Amino acid sequence: MNKKFNIFHKVLGTVFPRFRPYYSYFDYYENQLEQFSLNNLISLFSKNNINNINSSEEVSFYKFPFLSESKDIIKKLGEPRFKSSHPQIEGLIGLFFRKKLGDSKVTVMFLFFQNKLIFGSYIFDHFNSTSYKKLENLLHCKYASAHDTSTAITDSNYNRIEFIFDVDHRINFICGNPSVQQALILQQKRTEKFSDNRIWIAFSDFI
Repeated sequence: MNKKFNIFHKVLGTVFPRFRPYYSYFDYYENQLEQFSLNNLISLFSKNNINNINSSEEVSFYKFPFLSESKDIIKKLGEPRFKSSHPQIEGLIGLFFRKKLGDSKVTVMFLFFQNKLIFGSYIFDHFNSTSYKKLENLLHCKYASAHDTSTAITDSNYNRIEFIFDVDHRINFICGNPSVQQALILQQKRTEKFSDNRIWIAFSDFI
């Protein structure tokens, strides 16, 4: 499917939902982004790990350091296959690319909060155990040891890699800068305050 048709198809599906496929690729990407909530993001950045190994090598995602801006990624990788803002978390944006890895393709997800890279993930949506294990072994070689089998690797700045074995296998990269969690907590407080104000206004005539 060529690029022009992809753009036309996406616009058509947005304006006229009945023309949209039952489950299109942009439904899939939106679903990946909407799986995040403020609560689970705050928990994700709490730095609580089991079976963790420390690394002297600084962790980065797709060779981009954490807190990079979205324009840096787009400048190097080109326009993403899909870009979307989270419908409920202000300032949270996802960029999605499809990249060839060995003999399979993976979804590469960049997550930005307030335009800073805070999270990345290689998602093996069509699981290929050979490609996954090769990448897992290479990451262990780079950051820890070829013989290491830990499910998480953390550097001296608390940036970490987590190997997730779930419905779709994935490898997550999480920023350890404490300012990220602090900003998320502040956002949560603002959201709760806004919600409380809306409830007060809605019920004010009955009080």
